[in-house]
Amino acid sequence: MPDSDNEPQALKEVLEGLALSQRPQRTEGAETGDDAPHAFWDTQPVPHAGEDLTTIDVSQMGPIDPADMDAVRKEPYNLPPSFEWSDVDLGDAAQAKELYTLLHENYVEDGDQMFRFDYSVPFLKWALQPPGSLIEWMVLIKEITRRVNRRGLFQATYTAGVVLPKPVAKCRYWHRSLNPKKLIEFKIAPQISLAEFKHWMLTQTGVIYSYVVEDPVSKELTDMVSFYALPSSILGNDKHKTLCAAYAYYYYHTATPLAQLMNDALVLAKRLDFDVFNALDILQNETFLKELKFGIGDGNLQYYLYNWRAPFVQPRDVGLVLL
Repeated sequence: MPDSDNEPQALKEVLEGLALSQRPQRTEGAETGDDAPHAFWDTQPVPHAGEDLTTIDVSQMGPIDPADMDAVRKEPYNLPPSFEWSDVDLGDAAQAKELYTLLHENYVEDGDQMFRFDYSVPFLKWALQPPGSLIEWMVLIKEITRRVNRRGLFQATYTAGVVLPKPVAKCRYWHRSLNPKKLIEFKIAPQISLAEFKHWMLTQTGVIYSYVVEDPVSKELTDMVSFYALPSSILGNDKHKTLCAAYAYYYYHTATPLAQLMNDALVLAKRLDFDVFNALDILQNETFLKELKFGIGDGNLQYYLYNWRAPFVQPRDVGLVLL
């Protein structure tokens, strides 16, 4: 246990360690700047290093590579001997557990080896099985690109904590401690259907939590706030095995001030025994982060568009939360 004089700094270091574990570290080489070469991404239809996205106007927005179904490879990419492609069926309990174990033992870990994401099976089903999802899409980049292209889709969006060619937005995580004692120890937005809204927003215990505010007189729903659960395994700690983190998701407000709505979300998350509440500086989040005593992280989360050229946008213009 650190002494009381060092507790704020110790807490900050723990939270920043958790933030760094959000995404894997780059392994292509030592260079990490915007202009560094990228053996894989320099071959892909994405804006390349050195391209100034701030100068792009509406007339220049659009696909980088035109859609050409005839040019899409019909056969899967080759794998090393003794390996073969296998589609993961999350409806099969054994396969779902197999995927969970793979991620639990090998996925994102921070540089200090303190935390590793612990995606539960229900969370994986929530994240990977929205309406319209296909079992064949749970594979790696080149092969999933080929499979998606075969379905006539040629654009995508993704995020990473590392700098790749070329971010369309850079956002930052902020962290609000809910259990300090344990811790020390809209230019880009989705358009979703009703079915997708139900999938993403209806509460599933241990996965996603959504709350609404009802006007006591009219009985109309005036406000909504949601957050999802993504715990991390705590490595090398005999007392605590899991850090329970809540992540701000989507919200709307017409009657309740946003800071009050998010403060209520913090209270609700605390009642559910979460240890920390994380939020990006997207949407209108900057208006409440400091007021509600969130601490700023030291890394950025880059947003990328695959095969689509668009101007750079500020975090306040980003309305898309990717899991």
